[in-house]
Amino acid sequence: MNQNQLKKYINNDLSETEKEEVLNWINSDVRHQELYNQLKTEHTLHLLKQEQHSTSDYSFITKKKKRKQFKIYAAAVAILVLCIVSIKYSSSILEQGVLPNLVSVTNINGAHKNVTLPDGTSVTLNSNSSISYPEKFNDSVRYVNLSGEAYFDVQHNPNKPFIVDVNGIDIRVLGTSFNVKAYDEDQKVETTLVSGKVEIWDDSKEKNLTLSPSERATFNKKKQKLRKEKVNSDDIIAWKEGKLIFKQVPLKHVIKDLERKYGVDITVKSRDLNNYKYTGTFNNLTLDETLDILEISLSINYTKSNKKIIISKKPITE
Repeated sequence: MNQNQLKKYINNDLSETEKEEVLNWINSDVRHQELYNQLKTEHTLHLLKQEQHSTSDYSFITKKKKRKQFKIYAAAVAILVLCIVSIKYSSSILEQGVLPNLVSVTNINGAHKNVTLPDGTSVTLNSNSSISYPEKFNDSVRYVNLSGEAYFDVQHNPNKPFIVDVNGIDIRVLGTSFNVKAYDEDQKVETTLVSGKVEIWDDSKEKNLTLSPSERATFNKKKQKLRKEKVNSDDIIAWKEGKLIFKQVPLKHVIKDLERKYGVDITVKSRDLNNYKYTGTFNNLTLDETLDILEISLSINYTKSNKKIIISKKPITE
């Protein structure tokens, strides 16, 4: 994989097939991830520099433009920290020129991690997820960046909104409990409200949805559309207790969650199987127990070699 192809991926200049090829290459080796992170960081910081030089007097920058600049910088910072590079940021970067320390926490596949933010907000990170936030929130807003999935129990503060920046949307709350699923490789970002009230903002269209408890907002990254629906929020956050609960979920999405939970690579050798809508619960099971249940319920065969698993349909016998 050459750097030009990676840069096209970063600039969103590839077809869906090409994007998938690049993503598979990135995920195949930690050295590939490091190279991608380096190029992504250089690109994002270049955008920030362009933004900063486009205006000679920062006091006349609009609120929307300030927020855009901050988000660009915050994204760059998150990537740098993941590459073990120390960097700082703040929402008042343009006005104050003083950059407080950034904290970034990353979780590996197959594990959960509890994080307490500076304001006392509790965050539980799911597998292969990361969160970045300032060491100390400023006086007007609590701003964090998430990649992956996390459950938030936000400390109430009506004078300081809590904002989660994920791929394509902002989630804004004052004090509430909610779950966000926003993995980079997924086509959708899902926000499920457990208690309280949240607003979901689509940055590209400046439209928003307001969620009530047991409602989920789904943002389609490709179509840039938001929709909401009623759900059982207890099922959505069951992963915190080691459970995975699926109701009429395409098997390809089930497989992706299993890969993250167990830290394995699963290949399904059947398009029909991938599109099959699966219903079932895996309650703190081992990988082998989970595969055995799938083998029985779906009439499949599977082979396992180290951390690679291949699933195929059982042949039809007369």
